[in-house]
Amino acid sequence: KTDAVPTYYRGKGCGLCLGVGYRGRIAAYELLVVGEELRAAIGTGAPPSELKKTAEKGTYLPMHEYTAFLLAQGKTTPMEALRILMQRE
Repeated sequence: KTDAVPTYYRGKGCGLCLGVGYRGRIAAYELLVVGEELRAAIGTGAPPSELKKTAEKGTYLPMHEYTAFLLAQGKTTPMEALRILMQRE
């Protein structure tokens, strides 16, 4: 465990980026690989809560976890991360 305080970044902006502070684009996404157990649960008409539990046991990367990773890597800003996550509501 580390007690280090994370460093977050804010775009400074310039003439090339029209003052927004971003260069290029990076996708923020959610990833779900449908394995045999999840496929079977889907096939039997399992309720969403059961599908979510089954998905979490396999290969599943929720949007909020990937966005937190991008934030920690300095690939996005806290404000952009919030904007991305709030669009999902």
